[in-house]
Amino acid sequence: MGTTLNANLREITPAMAAEFMLANTNNRCVNVRLVKRYAADIKAGVWKINGESIIFSEDGTLLDGQHRLLAVIEADAPITSLVVGGVPRSAGDTINIGKSKRVSDHLAIMGYQNASRRQSVTRLLYAWEEGRPLGNA
Repeated sequence: MGTTLNANLREITPAMAAEFMLANTNNRCVNVRLVKRYAADIKAGVWKINGESIIFSEDGTLLDGQHRLLAVIEADAPITSLVVGGVPRSAGDTINIGKSKRVSDHLAIMGYQNASRRQSVTRLLYAWEEGRPLGNA
């Protein structure tokens, strides 16, 4: 195959995150709201290791993890994360392109039946409570 990857579970400090971000030369635009949400989780002590990794290419370019790294800097607190290196840079366009989970997906994972209907009803109730129009009836 020819590709040699290395992976380590590491504590990522704010200083280390700032250093890692120097290698962030080719990534999508930063979602500030996402960074703030991650930072709030880190500060609240509810950040979880979930197997997602901070990924570097074989030439050291950061391919994935910028929002998590920025959140570590914002929170001024460390996290533990899997760090993977040696990924072919050409693989960057295949990273983190999966479908985002909707509320109904989370409800289904939690074991609720009729998750899509529950999401729709919740959305309607929330709109009603906020005094927003409920659409055409």
